[in-house]
Amino acid sequence: MKLIVRRTHEDLNGTWYFVLTTRLDLSEEEQELVSRHKLEGHTLTPGHPGGVYGPSTIADQRQGSKRIFSTLPALMNYEQALQAACAEMPRLLNCCRSFGVDQIVEFGG
Repeated sequence: MKLIVRRTHEDLNGTWYFVLTTRLDLSEEEQELVSRHKLEGHTLTPGHPGGVYGPSTIADQRQGSKRIFSTLPALMNYEQALQAACAEMPRLLNCCRSFGVDQIVEFGG
């Protein structure tokens, strides 16, 4: 799994904005798990405060996402949240792999 990130800035009507374009690249096996367990709508990041953007889902990131921010700290905060969510994806997918398989959990010594 890879998160492809591109940061740019654009002049829109005389005002500079910070742009974050992202895309989640999954292996065939990871995409199969997402499809089988219907995780396309799984929320990676909540909506942006103030309602500028809704939540970002696995499906959104697979298609690619472009988000525009008025400040660099806002872009950085969103990117950090997205990267943290993607860092948790292997755990989510490992849980999916465990369905239908007995696991032994030992306690004590």
